Amino acid sequence: MSEKDYLFHGLSRLVGKLTNTDFCNRAIDYSTELKELHNLICLNNQFYHIIQFPQFKLFYTSPNIMPILGYDFHELTLKKLFSYIHTEDYPTVILATKKMCEFAISEIDNLKPFNSIISMDFRIRHRDGHYVRLLNQNCLFKKCIEKPTFYTLSFSTDITHIKESLKIDFNYTNTGDDTSFIFPDDELKEIASIFTKREKEILSLLAMGKKSNEIAEILNISKHTVDTHRRKMLSKSHLCNTAELIAYSISNHIVQ
Repeated sequence: MSEKDYLFHGLSRLVGKLTNTDFCNRAIDYSTELKELHNLICLNNQFYHIIQFPQFKLFYTSPNIMPILGYDFHELTLKKLFSYIHTEDYPTVILATKKMCEFAISEIDNLKPFNSIISMDFRIRHRDGHYVRLLNQNCLFKKCIEKPTFYTLSFSTDITHIKESLKIDFNYTNTGDDTSFIFPDDELKEIASIFTKREKEILSLLAMGKKSNEIAEILNISKHTVDTHRRKMLSKSHLCNTAELIAYSISNHIVQ
């Protein structure tokens, strides 16, 4: 089992545990009420899918996914969709999804369709191999009174040409639900950072105008180690020089 499979399996098991339901063996039943999904309108750079709980299964994926990611909506499962997420973004997306699922399941009685919107952006692999950055917005879509089933809407927009930063951004908007949700929390902020704790320390000192030899003395490490961290940070951020790195760190609130 790959690391991605392990993480997704853990997420699936969590959903089952939270809902106390044997979700793995349940078949998905396309109800008459949700056939209206075919008529929902998307722009050319958008697609959506519906996730059914407590089964934690893809209930529906809009055909619009084909021109954006190259995949036939008939062939997709939730596990496949997650597997296409960029390796560097995957742990963050799994953790964020875990927190969203915990929130939705624990607060389902207080949630109304479309009131609480939870969003994040990440990179996902197109069928031809390149990566697309999606803004993923999630909300409750439908609750079924007669049984413990509900559906969430996950609406994705291609923002590849709008956002160049590799940093994953999060947002939570509540327009009327009687609940609250901290998103991102400290744990999610930490894992979402593309830089390590040591790299952030070096960044802070670089932003103060310190040179590599001065940083090495302050942090009690070698100048070679400082320079290695600086090269790694430039590589991870895809920036060209220290000035760009400092500007990026300040604009993304990595350093003050």
